[in-house]
Amino acid sequence: MAQAQGFFHEDEILGKAYDRTLTRRLIGYLKPYRGRTFLSFFLLLLLSASQIAPPIIAKFIVDSAITPAVNGEVTPDVASGRLGALGLLYLAVLFASAGLRYWQSLLATWIGQRAMFDLRGELF
Repeated sequence: MAQAQGFFHEDEILGKAYDRTLTRRLIGYLKPYRGRTFLSFFLLLLLSASQIAPPIIAKFIVDSAITPAVNGEVTPDVASGRLGALGLLYLAVLFASAGLRYWQSLLATWIGQRAMFDLRGELF
C-alpha cells in the first residue's frame, strides 16, 4: 500500500498536465502544414456527421417503410421501394464513414510525422 501512495505522490510532483507555453510552441510546428491541418479538422467534422447519420436513417427506415407497410397504409411495393432506397443510403453513409475515417487518420498521421521530423531536425 505504501507503494501505491508513492505512485500518487509522483504524479503530483510531475507538475500540471497542461502547459500553455509548451502547447503554443508545439503548435508552431504545424504552421507549414496549416492547410492540411484544417483539411484534417474538416474531415473530422464530416466523420462526426457520418457517425450520427446511420441511426437517423434507421429511424426513417422504420417510420416510412416498415411501420406503414405493417399497418397497411402503403402497398408492399411502395414500402419495398422506400426500404431499398433508404437501405442504399444507409450503406452509402457507412462506406463514406469508413473512407473519411481512413483519409482523416492518414492525413493526421502524416501531419504529425512531418511536424515531429521538423522538431527533430531543429533539435539536431
